[in-house]
Amino acid sequence: MNTVTEKACAKINICLDVTGIREDGYHSIESVMLCVTLADDVTVEKTDDIGITLECSRSDLPTGEKNLAYKAAAAFYEYIEENPRVHIKLIKNIPDQAGLAGGSADAAAVLRALNTLTGACLSDETLRKIAEGIGSDVIFCVSSDPSFVSGRGEIIDYCAPLPECTVLLAKGNSGVKTPGAYRSLDVMYGDYSERGGLAKKCLDAMYSGSLDAISESAFNIFEEIVIPNDPEISLIKDEMKRNGASLSLMSGSGSAVFGLYRSESDARLAQKALREKGFFAEVCKPL
Repeated sequence: MNTVTEKACAKINICLDVTGIREDGYHSIESVMLCVTLADDVTVEKTDDIGITLECSRSDLPTGEKNLAYKAAAAFYEYIEENPRVHIKLIKNIPDQAGLAGGSADAAAVLRALNTLTGACLSDETLRKIAEGIGSDVIFCVSSDPSFVSGRGEIIDYCAPLPECTVLLAKGNSGVKTPGAYRSLDVMYGDYSERGGLAKKCLDAMYSGSLDAISESAFNIFEEIVIPNDPEISLIKDEMKRNGASLSLMSGSGSAVFGLYRSESDARLAQKALREKGFFAEVCKPL
């Protein structure tokens, strides 16, 4: 086997809270995360020459050491103590600076693909340990099952999936840089001593199987600091609600928004309306 292709699926946060700042400088979070069918295509191919090369369908994204997929390949080969001989090809479908973990999903897909390509047969637990040095969302994206995620993102407890529904993802023209969003939250909440516990209510709602209960308990702490500076997010959320979304919520630190719909036809009407306004909008399914 000389080539392996993996799907790198976008992630959404049904709820997302920040509960503290850790001694290692990372933030503690609590979140219900799951993946959807919108995905990048990640192909890894053995090469004769020592090194890592990367090409990407988006010319504005880095193809060197700053790319998480490149970092993932370097970390994997370091772990198995072999010289890297690999070429990575990314076909991007997930928008960046969106809170959908596109780069993290690519990195996790590289880890899975190399695990197959090299015959290393590492467990998911081991791949997640490698992922810890690459990025917090990469840890979740290794297996991508619906999960309650806590700590800095390294504590993963699988949870119930969403009930049958359709997901609409949409994003305006602006993006959000995660480090800056966290700094703004730090100013607002200080040590986060009054946070915590809200995400567990959302987790309970996931086990109820009720889309209404999930929608009522869902929240994203980043909306408080991102939406006031990005009116497109409110416009997208309102358009989703007008077209029958049970829930419309920003994912991650933004700026993408997802809507949950009982009816796929309603989701496609909202998709059409948002595209007519010039926004990215894609209908997909939860995994």
